[in-house]
Amino acid sequence: MVGLYHREITGRGTYIDMSQLEASLACLGEAIMEYEMNGRLLGPRGNFHRSQAPYGIYPCKGEDTWVAISVDSEEEWEGFVRALGNPDWAENHRFASKEGRLKNRKMLDAKLKEWTSGLVREGVLSKLRAEGVAATPVLSIEEQYEDEHFRERGIHQRVMHPILGEVTFFSVPWHLEKAQGTIRRPAPLLGEHNEYIYGEILGLCQEEIQRLQSEKVIY
Repeated sequence: MVGLYHREITGRGTYIDMSQLEASLACLGEAIMEYEMNGRLLGPRGNFHRSQAPYGIYPCKGEDTWVAISVDSEEEWEGFVRALGNPDWAENHRFASKEGRLKNRKMLDAKLKEWTSGLVREGVLSKLRAEGVAATPVLSIEEQYEDEHFRERGIHQRVMHPILGEVTFFSVPWHLEKAQGTIRRPAPLLGEHNEYIYGEILGLCQEEIQRLQSEKVIY
């Protein structure tokens, strides 16, 4: 809407860089399409995917470290097998096709868990990514603040709060070419804008505002 308003005012378009990851819409895409096209509401299904296997969150060596892995095409499956060192179990006829892998996903997940559990997260990621397999770390809150990609994207912003001091907020998740949105101020304190709202906008006199405050109609 900001881009359209900019075009209306200036006559020029604007480039909008908006990350689905940062806006979390990617998590809802399939559910939205399922309802839009078929009228069906998707319910919880854990980490399973209806058309991909393996697909899920797997533990790595170390305390509470995890990695997300997704294998879709046959080409990705072949790269996945190479990343694991061509284990004998991958030759099982149950895993020879996508349909077989989906049907036997629990067995496949157990095998994959054995592999990831023996490696640190960075080792799992490097092996899988080298073979073109989609894999990403599951980041803790602390790791999100330290993540190089998120820092480059500028998803966090420091804002001065009148009581709490300097605090960190998630910034605006869309990036406009010429006018990047920012958080200019923290959420208002209780009654902070009473004078402006009741006085300037609603036109109440100062005596009336003070009366409402004394009677605790407003704070």
